[in-house]
Amino acid sequence: MTSSLKAVHTRAPKVVTIAELEADPHGVFKRHRGSGPFIQRDDGVYLAIRASEVNSLLNDELASQVEPEVTQVHGLTKGALFNLCNNAMLTSTGAKYGAWRATLVGHLLSA
Repeated sequence: MTSSLKAVHTRAPKVVTIAELEADPHGVFKRHRGSGPFIQRDDGVYLAIRASEVNSLLNDELASQVEPEVTQVHGLTKGALFNLCNNAMLTSTGAKYGAWRATLVGHLLSA
C-alpha cells in the first residue's frame, strides 16, 4: 500500500461541500493541501489534492477504476444517467472494457 493510501486510513480527511468546490475548486485545494493528501466531499467521495498522491494512486493495487456500481451507491438504479454509467467505456472493466476497446481500435484502423 502506498503512503498516500495509508494516510487516508490513519487520519480523517477534511470534509468540504460540493458547493464550496463548485464555487472555488482551486481555492479549496490550496486551503487544504497542507492538511493531508485527500479531502472528502460531503457526499463521501474522496479527492486527492496533490499531484504526488494522484501519481501514487495510479500505481496502487488498492486503487481501481470507478465501476458502474458507483451509480447504485448514489441511489441510481435506472434512467439515462444509470444507462450512461453502466454502458460507457470509461466505467467498464474486464471483458466489457475489452469489447469497447476492440470496437474502438477496429474503427480507428478501418478509418
